[in-house]
Amino acid sequence: MENIIGELKQVFEFEGEISEANIEKDEKTITLKNIKIYKINSEKTIKLYQKYKIIYLNVVFDCSLDFIIYLLKNNANIKNRLELKFYKCSLTKKFRITDNIFFDEFLESGEKFTIKCDFVFKESTFYEDFLLSNINFSGIVDFSEVKFKGKLNIDSCDFINDDKHESKVNFNKSKLFERVNFSFCNFKSSFDFSEIVFHTKDKKTHINLKQVKAIENINFNKYKQKFKKIKAKKTASSLEFKKCKFLNESKFNNCFFEEKTIILDCNFKDKVSFKENTFRNLTSFEKSTFEKDTDFTKSNFASYGIRNSINNLTRFTNTTFIEKADFTKVNFNSKPSFYNAKFEKEAIFNNVVFDKNAFFRDCKFLENVYFRHAKFQKRSYFNRAVFHGLADISNTIFKEYANFEKVNFKNVVYFYKANFKNFINMSNCTINDVVSFYGAKLYYTPYLAGANVDKNAKFNLMYMEQDKKYDIESAVDKYVEVIKTNKGYENKASEKKLIN
Repeated sequence: MENIIGELKQVFEFEGEISEANIEKDEKTITLKNIKIYKINSEKTIKLYQKYKIIYLNVVFDCSLDFIIYLLKNNANIKNRLELKFYKCSLTKKFRITDNIFFDEFLESGEKFTIKCDFVFKESTFYEDFLLSNINFSGIVDFSEVKFKGKLNIDSCDFINDDKHESKVNFNKSKLFERVNFSFCNFKSSFDFSEIVFHTKDKKTHINLKQVKAIENINFNKYKQKFKKIKAKKTASSLEFKKCKFLNESKFNNCFFEEKTIILDCNFKDKVSFKENTFRNLTSFEKSTFEKDTDFTKSNFASYGIRNSINNLTRFTNTTFIEKADFTKVNFNSKPSFYNAKFEKEAIFNNVVFDKNAFFRDCKFLENVYFRHAKFQKRSYFNRAVFHGLADISNTIFKEYANFEKVNFKNVVYFYKANFKNFINMSNCTINDVVSFYGAKLYYTPYLAGANVDKNAKFNLMYMEQDKKYDIESAVDKYVEVIKTNKGYENKASEKKLIN
């Protein structure tokens, strides 16, 4: 053991004396533990790593880790695969590995330097900024349960699998205190960001994933943001994906998003799950494409205490759902906008609560859509929407104005036992099949001026409840007859008589 202590002293300068209590040795592995290092001789580390695999446990590094760069440059001189493993360590200086610290030929050729070793800092703490830029990683990258007190910047890096080793990227249960950036990274391996926690004080925290390409699974389950207000300063945090590609299944379940969540112009090639999440601020999936089943069940889009109308929105504007989209039991306490959204397969909005105005203008539902037992607490706008398949709006409550102006109903529409407590605007709409108000409750005659009702179309008004003040069933029957006869001609006199 004395020889090993001597070798370690040639490489590291320790605070205090190092003893056998700080060392565990198992064949060719040395575990250095419970000690503080304030200086490292990078050149001499190569000899140490040629003989041993070094594991650091509960070590405080009060110095830079430039020796890692030296080891990576001289990796060819190490017989066994290099492993960089740090457990429960504290690192007080900035950590920086970029392509321009390596050989000139990599810069001239435009190729990235490849790190062919496991990169493990499990349960460690970085007190300053952490930077990885323009590097290939072909091994395990494990930052699980790590605390990043400074900025975390991983830019233009590729995480790849080689023939012998599987690459995994793990930030499970990590804690982030400042800005986070993964721009232009390619994840050709599994990417685990589950149960990460944002802690913000008086600084902004922001996670940016711009033009990220993920080939394997990406996992954000139980993502959380925790905030504290200090000196009445408002904290802010956001999650941002722009023009990212997710080539395998993605999961963002049981997450809590305190501030803005922007998923803009992204492409999800496989299944996506956003189940049981809470979004507390502006949320946008604008221009994104979901090519497989998408699940938002039991999520809560809440905007409590937000007065700014811009931040009081949930945007699915120009979003495309190629397979089934499930929003069952979602609560929209913000204003949802599905303007010009396209649902190519089944769309499910059963038991959804819309606490604010809901916008489905210019939506295209190419197959069946379900709003069973949904509640529209404020105004609802379906202007110019096209329903190619069945539209099942049974047992749905419309507390305020419902706008179906210029809607094209190409198939059967069920308002079975729906409750319309305010005015229904169906002017200039196109009705090609049965529109059933069977058992529905209406307080006002549907406004059908200018509607184009096919001669074979039918209004089913059986057992429809109505305000005693109006004979709605008779009024609708007569009004539809006028429309069919005149092929959409607005009969102003009849209109006034029927509605008033």
